[in-house]
Amino acid sequence: MDYQLASTFLDSAEDSIIITEGHPLRGEGPKIIYVNQAFVSLMGYTKEEIIGKTPRILQGEETSTEERQRIYEALSEQKYVRSEIVNYTKSGVKMWMELSISPILDKDKVVKYFVSIQKNITKRKEEEQLLKDTLTKLKHKVAMLDQINLSAAHDFKEPIRSIHSFTQLLERKLPDSVRGDVGEYLGYIQSGAERLDAYINGLYAYSFTSSVQAIRETSLESVVNDAILNLQT
Repeated sequence: MDYQLASTFLDSAEDSIIITEGHPLRGEGPKIIYVNQAFVSLMGYTKEEIIGKTPRILQGEETSTEERQRIYEALSEQKYVRSEIVNYTKSGVKMWMELSISPILDKDKVVKYFVSIQKNITKRKEEEQLLKDTLTKLKHKVAMLDQINLSAAHDFKEPIRSIHSFTQLLERKLPDSVRGDVGEYLGYIQSGAERLDAYINGLYAYSFTSSVQAIRETSLESVVNDAILNLQT
């Protein structure tokens, strides 16, 4: 395949393609000898401006040093490497790029070229970051709700304890002459306060329960009896 035909073929690709020399890897790195039209359209450099430079010209403040080192180590071992890294357009716009870099060896198994296919994944990265930020906010809100639940449970239970205590105190002080009906009514009040206290405990425990629980058989008798008791009026 001649150069003109190869260039025409690569220029029709949707993803950016960069071809560099196979050396040197140290310093600024190997020089660019070819870019396709998709690269020109995406990064804003003309072919004349970028050829003869190194891929380092695309990197900037937020380009990961650790990721650059990982790429360097893979290429030093003549290995294919895939990376997600920050590059910058000619006008300084930050872009997340997915790089797939392959070494091209000559007949002596020496690297002659590196071919890098680059896909713009900026939108995906922004969506991932938005999801992470949303999850962080949700965790914060859940923590706040847990604290509110704890405070609310304490605040609700305090007057219930008072009702229970004072009805017991009243019952002890009732004269025998009125203990019958009044005692029965106080018993209803105490029973209601105890059930309300149990409901608050149950709701509080439920708020900290995982949605995934083991399924097991259980008797509904006590549940139905409680329901009937609540509806007895």
